[in-house]
Amino acid sequence: CNSLDLMELRSKKQQQAKSSSKSNLNQDNFDNDDKREEKANKLFKNLFG
Repeated sequence: CNSLDLMELRSKKQQQAKSSSKSNLNQDNFDNDDKREEKANKLFKNLFG
């Protein structure tokens, strides 16, 4: 098993995870994601800005 095989396997798993998480998202989750991203950006600016 070489590293290319591992990378392909990892990308397949990530795609599966993305597609499964998209299918059960609703508007509440989108709102929470927006707020979470805002908080992360503020935190990042505070730490490194």
